[in-house]
Amino acid sequence: MACYAWNILVAAIFQPARVPSMAWWPCTLAMTFLQNLTPSQLLFAAAALRIILIVVAEVQDVLAEVPYTDVDYQVFSDAAESVSLGLSPYNGRTALLANEATRYRYTPLLAYMLLPNLWVKAWGKVLFSSLDVVAGVLLIRGCLGQSGDIRFRLALWLFNPFCFTISTRGSGESVVVFLVYALLYFLESNWQLSAVIFGLAVHWRMYPVIYLPALAMHLPFRKLLGFCLVSFMTFASLALVFYLLYGMEFIECAYLHHSKRRDPQHNFSVYFYPTALYLEAGIGFDVARFAALPQLLLCTLLGTCSAVDLPQTFLLQTLAFVATNKVVTAQYFVWWLCLLPAMSPGKRLLRGLALWMAAEIHWLLWAYLLEFRQLPVRPGVWLASCSFLGAQLHLLWQLWTVHPEYFFDVLRPALAATGRNLWRARLWVGRGASERAPLGRRRLP
Repeated sequence: MACYAWNILVAAIFQPARVPSMAWWPCTLAMTFLQNLTPSQLLFAAAALRIILIVVAEVQDVLAEVPYTDVDYQVFSDAAESVSLGLSPYNGRTALLANEATRYRYTPLLAYMLLPNLWVKAWGKVLFSSLDVVAGVLLIRGCLGQSGDIRFRLALWLFNPFCFTISTRGSGESVVVFLVYALLYFLESNWQLSAVIFGLAVHWRMYPVIYLPALAMHLPFRKLLGFCLVSFMTFASLALVFYLLYGMEFIECAYLHHSKRRDPQHNFSVYFYPTALYLEAGIGFDVARFAALPQLLLCTLLGTCSAVDLPQTFLLQTLAFVATNKVVTAQYFVWWLCLLPAMSPGKRLLRGLALWMAAEIHWLLWAYLLEFRQLPVRPGVWLASCSFLGAQLHLLWQLWTVHPEYFFDVLRPALAATGRNLWRARLWVGRGASERAPLGRRRLP
């Protein structure tokens, strides 16, 4: 419930006219204080919050039965130690690196960045949290647009419980968030640098490649060709360097694993239970093999037919990608939550987020019964995953239709143009070779 309460709180403080009266009561104590903060003070408060959580994490990891730090952080540290010893970060020299479930499957750049972990254990957490704050600086400078109160947009990112918790637990999602923000910030002023950042982002995490259709619709043709060339050269250069260093193991772990991954363990994705039945009992078929099809269709449609600006289009594409992914964990939510400041607060957004959070809490209840109570409720968890998918698609619809002019100004002309082009192609193919003329010069009857 923390995430929805956070959305209500931030919206009520900075956009009070858009929040129902029933949502005012959680905000009364914080309103006077936060309304007077400048963007710089919000950045300072966000940095202080992360420092406190990092200190708390160090204490809790030693004293508490349940550690605060994510197990992935120890995997990163083990991989960094492997690199310092002259070994591959994919070498299974420790129990975590050898375990198939926790094996290091990231770019070697991450291991190199965390080499200081060998001397300062919390270095990676400080780095990831610092990138959260630097992303906030890019927000102030307009990387997600200039509309709305900048304090609202900053608070929506910097004080998001998902985001600051994941960073301080040692997850590296803030790196790709920073890269996406930097891509948007430099796109107009320095597209060459933006292309390099895009290539690096795709190398770091494969999912930003879904933004290509939106970028193709946004950039002029010549600039688009240059952008694609520079970003591809960046991606290919990094891949070649690490392939020469670590061989096919790098390609397998950093790239191919994600396309072949099958996870029968319970997660937010609707694919986990059919996958478990197929792998464990041979029931049904490998439905996760076709998971990329709805992702490709949705991301392409949203990228090419959206009437909103580029950051909002990225938000729609990322939400659709995460919702239909074959494996969904809480870390993946950061990928689209970081783009939420691009949207203006309103009843549509609050309704969509309320349903999303209710569906998530419902799923967590079933997952608790399965994982901690050891009850045979895996079908119930799967049904909760199905309802969660419905809530995500509902939120996607609420965000997509926030601009009513979309259907009239974009979708109808786009469909009409597609129909005309298909009709032209049909006429052109049906004529003899001698009668054919360039499609653009033949008038339709």
